[in-house]
Amino acid sequence: MRWLVLGLLGLLLGAACNSLENETSLATIAHSSTPSPTQLIISTPGLTLVPYIVSQPIPTSTPACPSPAPSTRMIVNERGWVIDDDTRPLNVRSGPSTQYRIIGQLNVGTIFFVLEGPVCSERYVWYRVEHGDLIGWVAEGDNDQYYIEPYFPG
Repeated sequence: MRWLVLGLLGLLLGAACNSLENETSLATIAHSSTPSPTQLIISTPGLTLVPYIVSQPIPTSTPACPSPAPSTRMIVNERGWVIDDDTRPLNVRSGPSTQYRIIGQLNVGTIFFVLEGPVCSERYVWYRVEHGDLIGWVAEGDNDQYYIEPYFPG
């Protein structure tokens, strides 16, 4: 079913692209004098590249808690790591608040898996993470700095 939908989408996009005048290029679309929506290029095996206009901007970090908590950057079901802006280990708690007991710590550079979140509590944004047998909640940061960030190996 998914391939049928993707195939139909490709055909519709191809037809729309063919209706544009030949001299119109992606550069003129992307650099027009009026603001335009975000533009993505979709490539499907067996089809040519076609422009696809997204009507809303692609989201960036969003606030999960009122100030002074930082905007959240973590991604659920992806990896994260303890950044080295602070050399102290990061506390892992049994729940999303400083009122919960510390059940472990993650050292700087530790890579973990994000299971759940964000949860706003006190002045922190919390994520439930897993590192080996340790599963618990960590704060993403405070109003001065982040403690963790998404991990994208280079």
